[in-house]
Amino acid sequence: MRHILLSAALSSLLCGSGLAQSQTQVISYQWLNQWCSNVLDCDEGCMACNMPGSTSAQFFGTNVAWIGVEVCPHPVANGDNAVGSFGWETDYSTDRYIVLSGMSVNAVQIDSIILRHARSANGPNRLKVAYARSMMEPATEVADLPIEHNFHTDVITDLGCLSTTPEDPFGSFQLLLTPFGSTTGGWYLDEVRIVATPCELSTGLEDVVEQREPYTGPWFDVLGRPVTGDVPAGVYIGGKRQVKVF
Repeated sequence: MRHILLSAALSSLLCGSGLAQSQTQVISYQWLNQWCSNVLDCDEGCMACNMPGSTSAQFFGTNVAWIGVEVCPHPVANGDNAVGSFGWETDYSTDRYIVLSGMSVNAVQIDSIILRHARSANGPNRLKVAYARSMMEPATEVADLPIEHNFHTDVITDLGCLSTTPEDPFGSFQLLLTPFGSTTGGWYLDEVRIVATPCELSTGLEDVVEQREPYTGPWFDVLGRPVTGDVPAGVYIGGKRQVKVF
């Protein structure tokens, strides 16, 4: 990502946006054993809240959709569940997947997506992760990960910025998770975290400096006297108040 050096005046102006703009924002899915507006449950397992928490009201997520598979929450720790999903396929398929999405009212960089997951003895052993930086764009693969028997954490980085415009004030993303490698056993998802920070200002000098046509004279010295003929080395002011340095 490009880093632009700004003048002290411009940098001071940008820093006036406040401390909140520099803070990290996190959407966190933990499937805690508590009631909320969207609950997962099953006969053999527990219940789990299917809504995420967020550190900011300006960066938030939706409930998770489990497409083509059965789900059942199981306890991992006191009050904390992992969601087991069952009915995956041996080969990767676009018919069965897990999807979650989020939105931001500011332009933010998605710094990382953190997944904590495991599989049962006969569960799927691979996980494809696809990501889209807009609800209107197709998701593209960003990772193909091994799934271990014990809970482990995978981190995916460098996912770009979510942009906002006056016509579309919400930036959005969509995340698709697809385990595969077995038709039996289950995949257990314990936590998903999406970490974001404000996008860096990206501008070039051409956006700041006014472009002008080359000036050829007449020239005046610093006392305002006209200079004719060959202009010797020095500092002069032109008729358009441009400075010429030799």
